[in-house]
Amino acid sequence: TRTWFKGYQYNGGFRYDRPGGGSMHVASIVPLEQYVASVLSREFVTNWPDATLKAASCCIRSFVSTASKHQTFDVCNDTCCQVYRGVYQYSPWDRLVSLCQQTAGQQILYQGAPILAVYHSSNGGATVSASEAWHTDIPYLQGRYDPFEAQVNTGAKDWQRTLSYDELTRL
Repeated sequence: TRTWFKGYQYNGGFRYDRPGGGSMHVASIVPLEQYVASVLSREFVTNWPDATLKAASCCIRSFVSTASKHQTFDVCNDTCCQVYRGVYQYSPWDRLVSLCQQTAGQQILYQGAPILAVYHSSNGGATVSASEAWHTDIPYLQGRYDPFEAQVNTGAKDWQRTLSYDELTRL
């Protein structure tokens, strides 16, 4: 079954919850590999080489199996977790589904467990370690200088902001 929701077409069903009487949560119930193909279509460039997109699909699977930011659902559909918008409605959809099927079930492991495969579109030339970002030491998430960032046009603009000591302390 395909269902339209907020302008996007989704496979599978939906679950509607109102936890604690608060806002309505609408959850898409979808097989993992369809979810992976959808995220791949939104988080990565769809004409990248097959090997790159296969590696990305393993990252998506690894992330979703370790994510635990939310209490009433596995992952949200935005950049907080991974961008999920259902079925990609353009021509490479069949290719993306095929690439995901070729790596079905594969994840990236560290000491036998799936990694927290965080990724980003731009890092400003460097990353920080997990201990600096989240106060949790994750051995494979160490800060690094990225010499390739400046070579790629990410669409990001240079920016700066000046804060006083009091503003920074308050924030």
